[in-house]
Amino acid sequence: MRDKLPEYSGKGLAAGLWQDLKIGLRTLAKGPGFTAVAVVTLALGIGATTAFFSIVHAVLLKPLPYSDPDRLVVLQGAPADRGKSSWSVSPLDFEDWKRATDSFEAMALTTYWTFNVIGPQAPERVLGNRVTGEFFELLGVPALVGRTLMDDDDRPGAPDTVVLSYGFWQRMFGADPEILGRILTLNGRSHTIVGVMPSYFAFPAEDVAVWGALADNMGELPRDSRFLLAVARMKPSVKPEQAQAEMTQVAAQLEEEYPDTNKGWGVKVVSAHQILVGDVQAALWILLGAVGFALLIACTNVANLQLARQAARQQELAIRTALGASPWRVMRQVLTENILLTLFGAALGLGIAFFAVDWLKRFYPGEVHRLADAEVNLAIVAIAAGLALVTALGLGAIAMFQASQHSTDDALKENRRTLAGGRKLEQMRRLLVTGEVALALVLLIGGGLLVRSFVRVTAVDPGFRTENLLSFNVWPTTSAYREPHQQKEYIRRTMESLATLPGVEAVGAVSQLPLSAGRTALKFEVEGKLLPLGDAPEADYRSVSPSYFEMVGVPLLRGRSLTPQDREPSQKVVVVNDKMARQIWPGEDPVGSRIRWTDPKMNAGWLTVVGVVGDVKSLGLDAQERPAVYVPYMQRTHPHMRWTGFVVRAQGDAGALWPSVRKAFVDLDPTIPVYDVRTMDDRLDSSVAERRFYAHFLGGFAFVALVLGVVGVYGVISYSVSRRTHEMGLRMALGAQRADVMRLVVRQGMRPALAGLGLGAISALALTRWMKSLLFEISATDPMTFVGVTIGLGLVALVACMVPALRATRVDPSSALRHE
Repeated sequence: MRDKLPEYSGKGLAAGLWQDLKIGLRTLAKGPGFTAVAVVTLALGIGATTAFFSIVHAVLLKPLPYSDPDRLVVLQGAPADRGKSSWSVSPLDFEDWKRATDSFEAMALTTYWTFNVIGPQAPERVLGNRVTGEFFELLGVPALVGRTLMDDDDRPGAPDTVVLSYGFWQRMFGADPEILGRILTLNGRSHTIVGVMPSYFAFPAEDVAVWGALADNMGELPRDSRFLLAVARMKPSVKPEQAQAEMTQVAAQLEEEYPDTNKGWGVKVVSAHQILVGDVQAALWILLGAVGFALLIACTNVANLQLARQAARQQELAIRTALGASPWRVMRQVLTENILLTLFGAALGLGIAFFAVDWLKRFYPGEVHRLADAEVNLAIVAIAAGLALVTALGLGAIAMFQASQHSTDDALKENRRTLAGGRKLEQMRRLLVTGEVALALVLLIGGGLLVRSFVRVTAVDPGFRTENLLSFNVWPTTSAYREPHQQKEYIRRTMESLATLPGVEAVGAVSQLPLSAGRTALKFEVEGKLLPLGDAPEADYRSVSPSYFEMVGVPLLRGRSLTPQDREPSQKVVVVNDKMARQIWPGEDPVGSRIRWTDPKMNAGWLTVVGVVGDVKSLGLDAQERPAVYVPYMQRTHPHMRWTGFVVRAQGDAGALWPSVRKAFVDLDPTIPVYDVRTMDDRLDSSVAERRFYAHFLGGFAFVALVLGVVGVYGVISYSVSRRTHEMGLRMALGAQRADVMRLVVRQGMRPALAGLGLGAISALALTRWMKSLLFEISATDPMTFVGVTIGLGLVALVACMVPALRATRVDPSSALRHE
C-alpha cells in the first residue's frame, strides 16, 4: 500500500516527517467541508484574540516611553468627601510638598490649557499644557527638534516659548525642519517655537498639541484653588509605600496649619501609568477575557468536530496499523494533521488580526492613551504562534487519545457500534459540550449585564430637549476680550447675530454645555446658616443667557426664570438646580434665600435665589449631577471665565445651520475659532458611545458563543443518533414508542448541557464582579439577568437536542435492522 507508514530513525526521521505532512495535507483536502469549518473557526478565535491582545499590550503592558517609567508617579489631592481627582493640586500645596518631602528627586506641575492658534492656516482651537520648568527633564525625554522648556523659560518676565507635539508640527507646519525660532500666536500672544517632541511623547494626554510655561500665566491663586496635576520621580531607593507614608504625613501637617482650606484633604501617590491608562484598564481586561473565552469555545467546537471525524477514520487508522505502523507512528500522523489545521487557522487569523486592530483603533470610543501605537508586530506574531501551537497540541492530544482507545481487530470488523467510539470517548465529547455551554453562559451573562446597563443609561432623562439643537463653543482670548465687560458684549453681539439667521428659532448661551466635560466649582456660604470653618459647600458655577432655560427645555420648578432685566445695575440674582435646593434647603423653599461666594475675587456680594430649575446632566447620562448655580451672564463676576457655549434651536435640521453660523462668526471676528460643533443629539449619542461599544462588543462575542454552543450540543447529539441507528431501530422493534425514544435522546443531550449551565452560572458569579465599573444602576450579580440568560440558553440547548431526537423517532425499525 502506498500510504504504508514505516518507522524512521536518524535521517529517515526527516523523510518520515515530510511524509506526515504530505499525508496530512492530502487527508485535509479529502474533507474540504470539515477543513474549512475548522480553519475558519480557529481563525476567528485566534485572530480576535491576537488583535485585542495587541490593544492591551500597547495600552496596558508596554512600559511608558520615559526614563525609568516605574519611578514616575502622580500626586493626587484626595478629598475625603468625594471621589479622587488627578487634577486636584494647588500651587501653594505643591510648594510645601517640595520643601517638606525627601522621597522624590524631582517634582513638576502641569495643567490643561486651551489655545486659540493663529498660524499659517485658519485660526483653530487646540488643547495644550502649561508646565513648570522641571517637567520635561523629569520625564527624561529629549526633543526631536530643538530643545524642551527649561527653568529659565518658566520664570516671571521670561519670553514666551512653546514646544510642539509631533502631530501638530506635521499638521500645522508640514514637518518643516526650519521650524525653530518661528513665531506662533497663542491666545493673542506671540510665542517662539523652541522645540518639537518625538511622535511617541503624549503626556498627559494624546491630544495635547503644545506645551508652554506655567509661571507667567497663573497669577496669585488661593490655597484651595486645586486644578493642577503634580508629577514626581521617586528616588531609586524609595518604594511607593514609603512615598505614600511621607505624603500622608505632610498632608496631615498642612491640614493642621491650614484648616480652612486643607481640612479633609489627603494625598495619594499613584503610578503615572495607572493615571494615563485611567478607567479603561478594567474594560480592556474584561473584553480581552471575553475574546479569550470565545477562543476556548472555538477550540472546544473544533475538538468535538475532530472527535467525530476521528471516529469515522478508525478503520483507516486500523489498516495503517495492520500494515506495520506502530501506535506512536499513527498518533504522530494524527498530531501532524492537527498542527497543519491549526497553522492554517493561525495564518488566516493573523490576517484577520491586522484588519481587526485597525478597526478597533478607528471605532474605539473616547481617548485611550497609546491606542494609536497598537499593531500586530513580531512580538504579537510570536504570541499568536504560541497560541496556535498550544491549540494544536491540545487538539492533537484529544485526537491521539481517541486513536489510542480502539483495537485494530474491532476496527477491522467494521462493527458500527464499535465505530461509534467507546464509553470514554463519548464521555469526552459530552465533557467538551459541558465546557462549551459553561463558557457560553459566562459570556452571555456578561453581555446581558452590559446590555441591560446600557438600556438603563439611555433611559435616563438628560433634563432638557435635545432635538433640533446645534451647539458649539468659543473662547475669546485676544486682548480685545481681556476684560469681563468686553466678553459680555461679545456674547450679546453674537446672540443678536445668530438670532437673525434664516432657520433659527432661538439662541441661548451657557458657560458649560450639557453632556460635556469640565466644570467650574466654587465654594459658597448661605445667609443665616453657620458652618464650621473649612466646611463651606461647593456648587458648579454656570453663566447663562436669560432665554437659555426656555429654549433648551429645562423645566422651571419654583420661582421665576432669569430675564433680560437681570443686568449689572439690578439686584444680583441666581437660579439653582433641584439638587442644590434639596441639599442646602431640605424641605424648604429656597426662593428668596441668599448665598455668597467665599472667594473675595468674585466680588459679587449676596445673591438672591429667584428660582429652581430641574437638574441637567452636565457630565454625562451616567454621572451624578452636582449642585449648580446659574448666574445671568450680564451679572457674571468670575474673573477668568472667557469660554462660552452657544445653543441654537433650528426650525428644522440643526446640522444644516452650521455654514451660516460659521459665516456669522467670521463676520463678527475672524480671529476667534469656533470648536466642538455638534448637534445636541450627537452629544447625547457620544455620552453613551463607550457603553454602547462595550455592550455591542461583548454582546457580539456572546452571540457567537451561543451559536457555537448550540452547534456543539446539536453536533454531539446528532452524531450520537447517527451512530445509534441500530439501537434505536431495535428499541422500536421491541415496542418502544416514539415519545420514549425522544425522551431518551433529549435526556442524554441535556445532561451535559445542564451541567454546563450550572458550572457557567457559578463561574459567572465569580467573574462578573470585575465588571462593576462598567455597569450602571445594576448589580454584577443581577438575578434577572442570571436567571433569564440561564433559562434562555437552556431552552436553546433543548431545541438543539430535539432536532436530532425527532430524526431518531423517524427511524424505520425494519430498515435499520436489515441494514445492520
